[in-house]
Amino acid sequence: MKAIAEGVGFGLQRIDVSLNDDGALEGVSVDGKALEDEGWSVELGVLEGYVWACITESSEKMGEPRIVPYQSIIDVMYS
Repeated sequence: MKAIAEGVGFGLQRIDVSLNDDGALEGVSVDGKALEDEGWSVELGVLEGYVWACITESSEKMGEPRIVPYQSIIDVMYS
């Protein structure tokens, strides 16, 4: 929603998150269109017991991603 400049009024029911039998992310779609097919990349992870999600433009559009060390994220969170 942030990337397309839409607020909460966007309607979260338009978003579908699919998980496989192991609970791993299979895909995310909006209005029936897979984000990956629309040029987006979806990443999920766990940080100190919290699940995070990051949706960005795919690397074909952005170039190579920048790796940020875990400690740098913690430093910013607690500074």
